[in-house]
Amino acid sequence: MAHQNTLPSNGLDDPKSLAAEIKAARDPFNFNSVRLFQQVFDKECQENSRHLTFNAAVSLLTKHDFKYYGDGKYPLSHYLREVVGSRTTVSFPNFVQAISMSISKPIPLGYKEGFEDMDLDHNGKLDAKEVFNMMKKISDSCYSWADVEDFLASTDMDHDGKMDYAEMLKAFYFSQS
Repeated sequence: MAHQNTLPSNGLDDPKSLAAEIKAARDPFNFNSVRLFQQVFDKECQENSRHLTFNAAVSLLTKHDFKYYGDGKYPLSHYLREVVGSRTTVSFPNFVQAISMSISKPIPLGYKEGFEDMDLDHNGKLDAKEVFNMMKKISDSCYSWADVEDFLASTDMDHDGKMDYAEMLKAFYFSQS
């Protein structure tokens, strides 16, 4: 049976269990890995926030042994700084982008950038209107509202009526790997 990389609700509070899950989530790097990293990231975010300060994000990456990229030659904090630029906060897509670099399985930057461009309200999730705009942008086909609802229902793994970054990666990136 395949390892699922998902934690029970108390798994984030048990350091040994969490460490083992994060180690297992490195290979294979897949949707379940990203979902686990999202749980860890969200737990560290302040209430009603979908961002960490740059220093908090680096500390969290370091705590879970994501310290270097480029075969261990470069500090991951330098890559993260390149990705976020002068911003003082780190979004989940930036966080998981850094993790993918650290484990030498980089997600192409276009996924992160595209998601952030389409997330017009910057809440870390695409609602039906944002998904509709995304579908119009990436395809010449004409889509109906029913098409959008069907697509969203097929990608919405947590059944909240929206598509988060992990769900987008599952639909577009992990489905091709």
